[in-house]
Amino acid sequence: MKNKCFLCPPEFNNLEFDLEHIIPNSIGGRLKSDLIICKTCNNDFGHNLEISIAKQFDVICTTLNIKRERNEPPKIKLKTKEHADDFTIFPGGKTERSIKTRKIGNKEYLIYYSSLSELEKLKTQISKNREIVSEKEITEGIPGEVQKFHTLLFGFSTGNRTSYRAIAKMAAFYYLYCGGLPELIHPISGYIKGIYAANIVFPYSPESYINPPPNLENIQHTIFLTGDFETKLLWAYIELFNTFSYAIILNRNYIGPNIKSNYSINVMTGEQSTTFPPIEPKLPQKPLKNYIPDMQCRWKYLAKLVNQKLFFHNIGYKLGNDMYDYTKGTIIDEKIAEDLSNKLFSNEGSGFQSI
Repeated sequence: MKNKCFLCPPEFNNLEFDLEHIIPNSIGGRLKSDLIICKTCNNDFGHNLEISIAKQFDVICTTLNIKRERNEPPKIKLKTKEHADDFTIFPGGKTERSIKTRKIGNKEYLIYYSSLSELEKLKTQISKNREIVSEKEITEGIPGEVQKFHTLLFGFSTGNRTSYRAIAKMAAFYYLYCGGLPELIHPISGYIKGIYAANIVFPYSPESYINPPPNLENIQHTIFLTGDFETKLLWAYIELFNTFSYAIILNRNYIGPNIKSNYSINVMTGEQSTTFPPIEPKLPQKPLKNYIPDMQCRWKYLAKLVNQKLFFHNIGYKLGNDMYDYTKGTIIDEKIAEDLSNKLFSNEGSGFQSI
């Protein structure tokens, strides 16, 4: 990139560049450059696009505690399937009720607590509101016991139009990071800024994914870039969390040199690699929109990991009721937690949404 912001209009020549992540740091990206975008454009466009992509994947990033360079993923709220109650989800998957007390009758309260000291604190709070707390509080089980597992509602999406612009920005900026000529992809800048709509980004599920299904030690983001002078095509394949995959058409009349480049990062460990995958993605032949059902099959692996993380915070507690093959009083260890999580996930399933 030669002293020109990629997103600035041609008549501008802003030299005050800003450090920009190729893949947003909010979803675990580390690769960055300070020679692509100026501070003004980053404030006007970059931050809004990053907010959109971070929101799309907030359940994954917070529950799995996806590594960032600074700060932890934010706390988020999910609702339960049973009562639509709010639960706060902390980085790593720990859950806590957002509202611990609920009035259910004349001077009767439903109180949720995890320790006797917390119960006394909640009773004191109710008393401060000039309510008399009777000795008939209805509680959600005995501290140290799990009476019921709540089904927290979450879903995945291929993204909306703003998310697609963020995906296009990742592909374009990676091309520039690799030394590509900005004039060969300059029309993409208008799409990234939201000036016009175009068929540039498509959900795409290849016959063979670059990465294996995600697990708690290996969750990767990958960008694979290909420019071919003979076919006149410059395109990128982006795979996020080993799961959400997209084809991005950067130029359908490419006249630059042949280029092939690959970058991946394990967002659980921070390890980065430029090693080429054993199977290179190919631009699909059938209509790209037909790949969403295939992608949804891949989503189930990731949904299962999220569900497992949310469940694992019950380790060390005793079952307050019989559940599947386990009797009341069974202490939940890691093996039992994984088994119960899998059975609950199989019965409850998860919802998917494509836009």
